[in-house]
Amino acid sequence: DYAQLEAGRLAIKQQVFSVNKVVKDVAESYASRAQQKSLSMNVSVDQQAPTFLVGDETRLKQVLINLLSNAVKFTYQGAIEVSVKQVMENGAQVHLQFQVKDTGIGIPMDQVDKLFKPFSQADGSTTRLYEGTGLGLPISRQLVTLMGGNLWVVSQVGEGSTFTFQVPFESASD
Repeated sequence: DYAQLEAGRLAIKQQVFSVNKVVKDVAESYASRAQQKSLSMNVSVDQQAPTFLVGDETRLKQVLINLLSNAVKFTYQGAIEVSVKQVMENGAQVHLQFQVKDTGIGIPMDQVDKLFKPFSQADGSTTRLYEGTGLGLPISRQLVTLMGGNLWVVSQVGEGSTFTFQVPFESASD
């Protein structure tokens, strides 16, 4: 995906999908990992948001999977919240806001920009505790941008992080 994104060859598909099913499937795939760490996981989808949307279900899942995976990885106590809410409606187009909030280790403000640079991580030391390539967040941001949206993070060391992204979709009839 990274190579395709860099070459400008990754296309966003338009298909009908259920936002409730996407969020539920992604959350269920990480529920046991969260439970193993005694973390509570809360999921909510705004009832005002359309049930069926037109957009790239696979890329939306990919972004949510990356954000939720990081939340579980970097949280040792407390909770993880996944939420979706409709923030704007303009005819058939709706803008949804997705949030993945954790009570994890947090990110120093001077390290936030590094998170979205390929092959870079907040902890670049040779003795770092967490595995990973440093590609998940840069790919996620690029995918959200390709879908016409924006992804950002608000974080405080020792208190956790909230990753938020907004994406426009077309509403599909039920």
